[in-house]
Amino acid sequence: NNSIRCMSSVILDQNIRNLAIVAHVDHGKTTLVDKLLLSSQGVDTTSLSSVGEAARLLDAGDLEKERGITITSKPTYVRYGPEKVLNIVDTPGHADFAGEVDRVLSMVDGVCLVVDGEEGVMSQTKYVVERAVRAGLSPLLLLNKLDRGMEAVKSGQVESDVFDLFCALGATDEQMEYPTYYASAKGGWVTDDLDRAEAVVKGGSMEGLGMDNLLDAFLEHFPPPAAPANGEESFALAATMVGYDKFLGRTVTGLVSSGSAALGDKAIFLPRDPASASTDKKATAPTPLSGVFVYEGVTRAPLPGGVAAAGQIVTLSGVPDGVKVGDTITRLDDPVAEAVETPPLAPPTLSMGFGANDSPLAGREGTIVQASRIASRLRQEVDNNVTLSVGEGEEGSESSVVYARGEL
Repeated sequence: NNSIRCMSSVILDQNIRNLAIVAHVDHGKTTLVDKLLLSSQGVDTTSLSSVGEAARLLDAGDLEKERGITITSKPTYVRYGPEKVLNIVDTPGHADFAGEVDRVLSMVDGVCLVVDGEEGVMSQTKYVVERAVRAGLSPLLLLNKLDRGMEAVKSGQVESDVFDLFCALGATDEQMEYPTYYASAKGGWVTDDLDRAEAVVKGGSMEGLGMDNLLDAFLEHFPPPAAPANGEESFALAATMVGYDKFLGRTVTGLVSSGSAALGDKAIFLPRDPASASTDKKATAPTPLSGVFVYEGVTRAPLPGGVAAAGQIVTLSGVPDGVKVGDTITRLDDPVAEAVETPPLAPPTLSMGFGANDSPLAGREGTIVQASRIASRLRQEVDNNVTLSVGEGEEGSESSVVYARGEL
């Protein structure tokens, strides 16, 4: 775990905290992050009349807005006070997107486990806790949505179920000593006092219970980012997310595990899996970094100072086109000796074939319907989704087979 890991590690930046918000679907993660963003900007979250004043800022995709769920993980950069920085990652809660959770946990040091105070422990709660325990992360428990009812929380049943879950999954003694907070993200309040929470639910004062209490708790209970004490000073960033911008080109987001890089530095990458690395010389050629960014909510902004330093979660633009999730970005003039180790991937559990529509209704709708275009789009998705792999279908069928993870 982190307390043990730091004994043989070097703290990278005492003013930074990297954490993920994890939970079962619809337990209030994204609403919570929205209110934390507002609180960091000096807004009194207890005075907002409804969540509509800050409705799921991070659910920016069309499908996310339509379904009201988080599909892709999103890091957001929160400046708190004169010096402190919290990189908070909102993660999907639906089991179909569990692969997003796996890769995000590799770049954080703590997890805020959000549990609906009425529903309690659910299937995805078990999954994210298992992953956090296995990664040795420091947990913090937040019992949310208490404005909807507190009977299960008052009886102690929910807290007991969460404690039993950590025990069953082999959490260490240090991980078992997690703090517990009580909240209504929608109402904009949080406290570590159960009696005070009950008083608020009954109509009592929310004075002093703003979301800044939770930001303070993150700073107190989560450790700063650290790296193994191996003397590595060369720049290294494991690509956790890969994207493309029509103005900036290929972008990567990840944790800087060592060293630093600035605008104009020439970047190369070390493949996570050399056997599947691109052989296209143009896609692997060194390129100058054209941008160092962070996301403040969903707004991309230049990183203050312009230098990506160890311990920070940043987005780089101007990286080689051939980079994939899990590859390591480093500097051409001072490269690391080997790629940053990333978590192993669970094997696929299902496969599905995709091909051109050959039914009697073919051609009545859609424009991109050729088998080759479908295959191209599927392979494009593999660039940023490490849980997928694409192969060729049966001989002569011109179809593609997608291997992925899912519920069985």
